[in-house]
Amino acid sequence: MKIFQLYENKVTRHGNMLVGATMSGKTTAWEILADALNLLNAEEKEKGVKKEDQKYNSVKWEALNPKSISTDELYGFFDESSPPQWQDGILSSILKRICQETNHTQWMLIDGPVDTLWIESMNSVLDDSKLLTLNNGDRIGLSRNVRLLFEVENLSVASPATVSRAGMIYLDIEELGWRPYVSQWIAARPGTDEFREFIDSLFEKYVPKVLKVKKTSCKELTETSETACVINLCKLYDGLCRNLKKAEDEEPEAFLLYVEKWFVFCLIWSVGATVEEESRREIDYILRDIESMFPHQNTVFEHYINTEKKDWSPWEEKLQSNWKPVEKEFHKINVPTIDTVRNRFIVQTLLDCNS
Repeated sequence: MKIFQLYENKVTRHGNMLVGATMSGKTTAWEILADALNLLNAEEKEKGVKKEDQKYNSVKWEALNPKSISTDELYGFFDESSPPQWQDGILSSILKRICQETNHTQWMLIDGPVDTLWIESMNSVLDDSKLLTLNNGDRIGLSRNVRLLFEVENLSVASPATVSRAGMIYLDIEELGWRPYVSQWIAARPGTDEFREFIDSLFEKYVPKVLKVKKTSCKELTETSETACVINLCKLYDGLCRNLKKAEDEEPEAFLLYVEKWFVFCLIWSVGATVEEESRREIDYILRDIESMFPHQNTVFEHYINTEKKDWSPWEEKLQSNWKPVEKEFHKINVPTIDTVRNRFIVQTLLDCNS
Protein backbone atom coordinates (compact mmCIF):
# COMPACT_ATOMS: atom_id res chain seq x y z
CA MET A 1 0.00 0.00 0.00
CA LYS A 2 2.79 2.43 0.90
CA ILE A 3 4.67 1.62 -2.32
CA PHE A 4 1.54 2.42 -4.35
CA GLN A 5 1.09 5.64 -2.40
CA LEU A 6 4.69 6.63 -3.12
CA TYR A 7 4.26 5.90 -6.83
CA GLU A 8 1.04 7.92 -7.04
CA ASN A 9 2.68 10.84 -5.23
CA LYS A 10 5.67 10.73 -7.55
CA VAL A 11 3.38 10.95 -10.57
CA THR A 12 1.85 14.17 -9.27
CA ARG A 13 4.70 15.78 -7.30
CA HIS A 14 8.44 16.15 -7.89
CA GLY A 15 9.19 16.32 -4.14
CA ASN A 16 8.03 13.68 -1.66
CA MET A 17 8.79 12.75 1.93
CA LEU A 18 8.74 9.28 3.48
CA VAL A 19 8.03 9.92 7.15
CA GLY A 20 8.33 7.30 9.85
CA ALA A 21 10.46 5.84 12.62
CA THR A 22 13.51 3.69 12.01
CA MET A 23 12.58 0.15 10.86
CA SER A 24 9.18 1.27 9.55
CA GLY A 25 10.15 0.30 5.98
CA LYS A 26 10.97 3.68 4.35
CA THR A 27 14.08 2.52 2.50
CA THR A 28 12.52 -0.80 1.51
CA ALA A 29 9.50 1.00 0.04
CA TRP A 30 11.42 3.20 -2.40
CA GLU A 31 13.91 0.43 -3.25
CA ILE A 32 11.08 -1.94 -4.24
CA LEU A 33 9.39 0.82 -6.26
CA ALA A 34 12.65 1.59 -8.10
CA ASP A 35 13.23 -2.12 -8.86
CA ALA A 36 9.63 -2.51 -10.07
CA LEU A 37 9.91 0.50 -12.41
CA ASN A 38 13.20 -0.80 -13.80
CA LEU A 39 11.62 -4.23 -14.47
CA LEU A 40 8.59 -2.68 -16.17
CA ASN A 41 10.86 -0.50 -18.31
CA ALA A 42 12.91 -3.55 -19.31
CA GLU A 43 9.71 -5.39 -20.32
CA GLU A 44 8.63 -2.46 -22.49
CA LYS A 45 12.02 -2.42 -24.20
CA GLU A 46 11.80 -6.17 -24.87
CA LYS A 47 8.39 -5.62 -26.50
CA GLY A 48 9.90 -2.96 -28.75
CA VAL A 49 7.96 -0.01 -27.33
CA LYS A 50 9.42 3.28 -28.55
CA LYS A 51 11.02 5.53 -25.91
CA GLU A 52 8.45 8.28 -26.36
CA ASP A 53 5.62 5.75 -25.88
CA GLN A 54 7.08 4.03 -22.82
CA LYS A 55 4.89 4.37 -19.73
CA TYR A 56 7.63 3.48 -17.22
CA ASN A 57 11.09 5.02 -17.15
CA SER A 58 14.11 3.31 -15.64
CA VAL A 59 15.29 4.76 -12.33
CA LYS A 60 18.69 5.76 -10.99
CA TRP A 61 19.28 7.44 -7.65
CA GLU A 62 21.84 9.44 -5.70
CA ALA A 63 21.81 9.37 -1.89
CA LEU A 64 23.00 12.04 0.52
CA ASN A 65 22.78 12.60 4.27
CA PRO A 66 22.36 16.38 4.76
CA LYS A 67 23.33 16.21 8.45
CA SER A 68 26.71 14.59 7.74
CA ILE A 69 28.10 17.86 6.36
CA SER A 70 27.67 21.56 7.01
CA THR A 71 25.15 23.73 5.18
CA ASP A 72 27.98 25.46 3.31
CA GLU A 73 29.32 22.13 2.12
CA LEU A 74 25.79 21.15 1.11
CA TYR A 75 24.95 24.15 -1.10
CA GLY A 76 28.34 25.79 -1.72
CA PHE A 77 30.18 28.76 -0.24
CA PHE A 78 32.74 31.51 -0.87
CA ASP A 79 36.08 30.58 0.63
CA GLU A 80 38.18 33.03 2.63
CA SER A 81 40.88 33.50 0.02
CA SER A 82 41.50 36.87 -1.59
CA PRO A 83 39.65 37.36 -3.82
CA PRO A 84 36.97 34.98 -2.49
CA GLN A 85 36.29 32.05 -4.78
CA TRP A 86 33.13 30.01 -5.03
CA GLN A 87 33.27 26.37 -3.91
CA ASP A 88 30.50 24.14 -5.22
CA GLY A 89 28.41 22.25 -2.68
CA ILE A 90 27.82 18.51 -2.75
CA LEU A 91 24.03 18.66 -3.14
CA SER A 92 24.17 21.41 -5.77
CA SER A 93 26.83 19.52 -7.73
CA ILE A 94 24.77 16.33 -7.72
CA LEU A 95 21.65 18.21 -8.83
CA LYS A 96 23.52 19.84 -11.71
CA ARG A 97 24.81 16.49 -12.91
CA ILE A 98 21.56 14.51 -12.69
CA CYS A 99 19.55 17.31 -14.33
CA GLN A 100 21.77 16.95 -17.40
CA GLU A 101 20.99 13.22 -17.78
CA THR A 102 17.72 12.61 -19.58
CA ASN A 103 17.92 8.89 -20.36
CA HIS A 104 16.60 7.85 -16.94
CA THR A 105 14.36 9.11 -14.16
CA GLN A 106 16.76 10.47 -11.54
CA TRP A 107 15.91 10.34 -7.85
CA MET A 108 17.77 12.59 -5.44
CA LEU A 109 17.46 10.76 -2.13
CA ILE A 110 18.03 12.96 0.93
CA ASP A 111 18.18 10.71 3.97
CA GLY A 112 18.54 12.57 7.26
CA PRO A 113 16.77 14.64 9.91
CA VAL A 114 14.91 17.74 8.75
CA ASP A 115 15.93 21.02 10.33
CA THR A 116 15.66 24.69 9.42
CA LEU A 117 19.39 24.98 8.67
CA TRP A 118 19.11 23.25 5.31
CA ILE A 119 15.47 22.43 4.48
CA GLU A 120 14.31 26.06 4.07
CA SER A 121 16.69 26.46 1.12
CA MET A 122 14.82 23.62 -0.59
CA ASN A 123 11.43 25.37 -0.52
CA SER A 124 11.93 27.01 -3.90
CA VAL A 125 12.96 23.64 -5.36
CA LEU A 126 9.85 21.93 -4.00
CA ASP A 127 7.35 24.46 -5.31
CA ASP A 128 6.28 24.95 -8.92
CA SER A 129 9.34 27.04 -9.84
CA LYS A 130 11.66 24.02 -9.30
CA LEU A 131 14.63 26.34 -8.81
CA LEU A 132 17.53 26.08 -6.36
CA THR A 133 19.15 29.50 -5.95
CA LEU A 134 22.72 29.50 -4.63
CA ASN A 135 24.59 32.25 -2.80
CA ASN A 136 26.70 33.03 -5.87
CA GLY A 137 23.57 33.79 -7.91
CA ASP A 138 23.48 30.52 -9.84
CA ARG A 139 20.14 28.87 -10.35
CA ILE A 140 19.63 25.17 -10.85
CA GLY A 141 16.32 24.23 -12.42
CA LEU A 142 15.05 20.69 -12.00
CA SER A 143 14.44 18.89 -15.26
CA ARG A 144 11.30 16.84 -15.86
CA ASN A 145 13.07 13.57 -15.09
CA VAL A 146 14.38 14.57 -11.62
CA ARG A 147 12.50 13.74 -8.43
CA LEU A 148 13.41 14.62 -4.83
CA LEU A 149 12.79 12.03 -2.14
CA PHE A 150 13.31 12.69 1.56
CA GLU A 151 13.62 10.03 4.26
CA VAL A 152 12.84 11.60 7.64
CA GLU A 153 11.77 10.37 11.05
CA ASN A 154 9.51 13.30 11.84
CA LEU A 155 8.59 16.82 10.78
CA SER A 156 8.69 18.39 14.23
CA VAL A 157 10.89 21.32 13.12
CA ALA A 158 9.75 21.58 9.51
CA SER A 159 7.86 24.76 8.62
CA PRO A 160 4.35 24.72 7.12
CA ALA A 161 5.90 26.11 3.93
CA THR A 162 8.01 22.98 3.54
CA VAL A 163 5.29 20.51 4.51
CA SER A 164 2.75 22.04 2.12
CA ARG A 165 5.13 21.77 -0.83
CA ALA A 166 5.96 18.06 -0.56
CA GLY A 167 3.91 14.91 -0.90
CA MET A 168 3.74 13.04 2.41
CA ILE A 169 3.77 9.26 2.85
CA TYR A 170 3.65 8.25 6.49
CA LEU A 171 4.83 4.77 7.48
CA ASP A 172 3.65 3.67 10.91
CA ILE A 173 6.06 1.26 12.54
CA GLU A 174 3.18 -0.19 14.54
CA GLU A 175 1.48 -1.30 11.32
CA LEU A 176 4.55 -3.17 10.09
CA GLY A 177 5.87 -4.40 13.44
CA TRP A 178 8.48 -7.07 14.04
CA ARG A 179 6.57 -10.12 12.79
CA PRO A 180 7.52 -9.81 9.08
CA TYR A 181 11.21 -9.89 10.00
CA VAL A 182 10.72 -12.89 12.29
CA SER A 183 8.73 -14.77 9.65
CA GLN A 184 11.51 -14.26 7.12
CA TRP A 185 14.17 -15.20 9.66
CA ILE A 186 12.39 -18.41 10.69
CA ALA A 187 11.81 -19.44 7.06
CA ALA A 188 15.56 -19.21 6.42
CA ARG A 189 16.50 -21.33 9.42
CA PRO A 190 17.89 -24.85 8.92
CA GLY A 191 16.08 -27.88 10.32
CA THR A 192 12.69 -29.48 9.95
CA ASP A 193 9.35 -27.72 9.56
CA GLU A 194 8.41 -28.94 13.05
CA PHE A 195 11.47 -27.26 14.58
CA ARG A 196 10.75 -23.99 12.74
CA GLU A 197 7.18 -24.12 14.03
CA PHE A 198 8.54 -24.63 17.54
CA ILE A 199 10.76 -21.52 17.23
CA ASP A 200 7.77 -19.57 15.93
CA SER A 201 5.73 -20.72 18.94
CA LEU A 202 8.46 -19.42 21.27
CA PHE A 203 8.15 -15.96 19.73
CA GLU A 204 4.39 -16.03 20.20
CA LYS A 205 4.74 -17.31 23.75
CA TYR A 206 7.25 -14.77 25.05
CA VAL A 207 7.87 -11.73 22.85
CA PRO A 208 4.43 -9.98 22.79
CA LYS A 209 4.03 -10.21 26.58
CA VAL A 210 7.58 -9.04 27.33
CA LEU A 211 7.31 -6.16 24.87
CA LYS A 212 3.99 -5.08 26.42
CA VAL A 213 5.45 -5.04 29.94
CA LYS A 214 8.55 -3.24 28.69
CA LYS A 215 6.44 -0.57 27.00
CA THR A 216 4.00 -0.01 29.88
CA SER A 217 6.06 -0.62 33.04
CA CYS A 218 9.76 -0.18 32.21
CA LYS A 219 12.06 2.76 31.61
CA GLU A 220 14.95 2.85 29.15
CA LEU A 221 18.07 5.00 29.25
CA THR A 222 17.71 5.41 25.48
CA GLU A 223 14.46 4.67 23.69
CA THR A 224 14.67 1.69 21.35
CA SER A 225 12.29 0.32 18.74
CA GLU A 226 10.61 -3.03 19.28
CA THR A 227 11.67 -4.24 15.85
CA ALA A 228 15.34 -3.43 16.49
CA CYS A 229 15.23 -5.35 19.79
CA VAL A 230 13.66 -8.39 18.11
CA ILE A 231 16.30 -8.26 15.36
CA ASN A 232 18.95 -8.30 18.08
CA LEU A 233 17.18 -11.32 19.61
CA CYS A 234 17.46 -13.17 16.29
CA LYS A 235 21.12 -12.23 15.86
CA LEU A 236 22.00 -13.31 19.39
CA TYR A 237 20.16 -16.60 18.88
CA ASP A 238 22.10 -17.16 15.64
CA GLY A 239 25.36 -16.59 17.49
CA LEU A 240 24.58 -18.82 20.47
CA CYS A 241 22.45 -21.56 18.94
CA ARG A 242 23.74 -22.02 15.40
CA ASN A 243 25.55 -25.22 16.41
CA LEU A 244 22.85 -26.46 18.77
CA LYS A 245 22.01 -30.07 17.88
CA LYS A 246 20.12 -32.84 19.55
CA ALA A 247 22.26 -35.65 20.96
CA GLU A 248 21.51 -39.16 19.74
CA ASP A 249 20.44 -40.42 23.16
CA GLU A 250 18.61 -37.21 24.13
CA GLU A 251 14.84 -37.10 24.44
CA PRO A 252 13.11 -34.68 22.01
CA GLU A 253 11.27 -32.94 24.86
CA ALA A 254 14.52 -32.36 26.77
CA PHE A 255 16.20 -30.92 23.67
CA LEU A 256 13.31 -28.56 22.98
CA LEU A 257 13.36 -27.40 26.60
CA TYR A 258 17.09 -26.71 26.22
CA VAL A 259 16.42 -24.70 23.06
CA GLU A 260 13.72 -22.75 24.89
CA LYS A 261 16.15 -21.86 27.68
CA TRP A 262 18.62 -20.49 25.13
CA PHE A 263 15.83 -18.57 23.43
CA VAL A 264 14.80 -16.97 26.72
CA PHE A 265 18.44 -16.14 27.49
CA CYS A 266 18.69 -14.34 24.12
CA LEU A 267 15.39 -12.59 24.86
CA ILE A 268 16.70 -11.35 28.20
CA TRP A 269 19.84 -9.87 26.65
CA SER A 270 18.20 -8.28 23.64
CA VAL A 271 14.67 -7.09 24.45
CA GLY A 272 15.27 -6.94 28.19
CA ALA A 273 18.83 -5.59 28.13
CA THR A 274 17.84 -2.01 27.27
CA VAL A 275 15.81 -1.29 30.42
CA GLU A 276 17.13 0.48 33.49
CA GLU A 277 18.34 -1.45 36.51
CA GLU A 278 15.16 -0.79 38.48
CA SER A 279 12.97 -1.99 35.60
CA ARG A 280 14.68 -5.37 35.36
CA ARG A 281 12.37 -6.64 38.08
CA GLU A 282 9.41 -6.14 35.74
CA ILE A 283 11.07 -8.27 33.04
CA ASP A 284 11.88 -10.86 35.70
CA TYR A 285 8.27 -11.00 36.89
CA ILE A 286 6.75 -11.48 33.43
CA LEU A 287 9.22 -14.17 32.40
CA ARG A 288 8.63 -16.13 35.59
CA ASP A 289 4.89 -15.71 35.07
CA ILE A 290 5.13 -17.13 31.53
CA GLU A 291 7.36 -20.07 32.44
CA SER A 292 8.71 -21.27 35.79
CA MET A 293 12.10 -22.56 34.62
CA PHE A 294 14.31 -20.15 36.50
CA PRO A 295 16.13 -20.47 39.84
CA HIS A 296 14.32 -18.79 42.71
CA GLN A 297 17.21 -16.63 43.88
CA ASN A 298 18.04 -13.29 42.18
CA THR A 299 16.57 -12.14 38.87
CA VAL A 300 16.79 -13.78 35.45
CA PHE A 301 19.54 -11.30 34.58
CA GLU A 302 21.84 -12.94 37.12
CA HIS A 303 21.91 -16.34 35.39
CA TYR A 304 23.31 -17.87 32.23
CA ILE A 305 22.96 -21.26 30.51
CA ASN A 306 25.53 -23.75 31.74
CA THR A 307 26.23 -25.94 28.68
CA GLU A 308 27.42 -28.86 30.79
CA LYS A 309 24.39 -28.95 33.06
CA LYS A 310 22.07 -27.65 30.31
CA ASP A 311 20.43 -25.49 32.92
CA TRP A 312 20.56 -22.05 34.49
CA SER A 313 23.59 -21.15 36.61
CA PRO A 314 24.61 -17.91 38.32
CA TRP A 315 27.06 -15.64 36.50
CA GLU A 316 29.17 -15.69 39.66
CA GLU A 317 30.45 -19.10 38.61
CA LYS A 318 32.37 -17.46 35.78
CA LEU A 319 34.30 -15.18 38.15
CA GLN A 320 37.81 -16.29 39.06
CA SER A 321 37.87 -17.07 42.76
CA ASN A 322 41.66 -16.64 43.01
CA TRP A 323 41.96 -13.55 40.85
CA LYS A 324 44.88 -11.26 41.65
CA PRO A 325 45.80 -7.99 39.95
CA VAL A 326 48.79 -8.12 37.64
CA GLU A 327 51.67 -5.77 38.22
CA LYS A 328 50.72 -2.69 36.28
CA GLU A 329 49.72 0.90 36.95
CA PHE A 330 46.76 1.20 39.27
CA HIS A 331 44.50 3.00 36.78
CA LYS A 332 45.05 0.23 34.22
CA ILE A 333 43.85 -2.59 36.47
CA ASN A 334 40.50 -4.06 35.42
CA VAL A 335 38.75 -5.91 38.21
CA PRO A 336 36.39 -8.58 36.79
CA THR A 337 32.81 -8.35 38.01
CA ILE A 338 29.54 -10.01 37.05
CA ASP A 339 28.81 -7.07 34.74
CA THR A 340 32.13 -7.30 32.90
CA VAL A 341 31.85 -11.09 32.56
CA ARG A 342 28.36 -11.13 31.06
CA ASN A 343 28.92 -8.06 28.90
CA ARG A 344 32.07 -9.63 27.48
CA PHE A 345 30.18 -12.87 26.82
CA ILE A 346 27.34 -11.13 24.94
CA VAL A 347 29.60 -8.81 22.93
CA GLN A 348 32.02 -11.61 22.04
CA THR A 349 29.11 -13.75 20.84
CA LEU A 350 27.87 -11.00 18.54
CA LEU A 351 31.40 -10.36 17.23
CA ASP A 352 31.91 -14.06 16.50
CA CYS A 353 28.82 -14.12 14.27
CA ASN A 354 29.60 -10.73 12.64
CA SER A 355 26.58 -9.03 14.18
